[in-house]
Amino acid sequence: MDRAIEWSDGRVVRMEVAVDVTDSMTAREELLKSQQNWRVAAGKGAGA
Repeated sequence: MDRAIEWSDGRVVRMEVAVDVTDSMTAREELLKSQQNWRVAAGKGAGA
């Protein structure tokens, strides 16, 4: 997020906020791998 805000003394300053998404991306990758593993397992079970 990036925006200009007025400071208490009247100056206009820039406020920037950064968010670390490492944990979210790691969890998403693990979920996708798990889903893929289940699809593979289900596919092998259906053909057996």
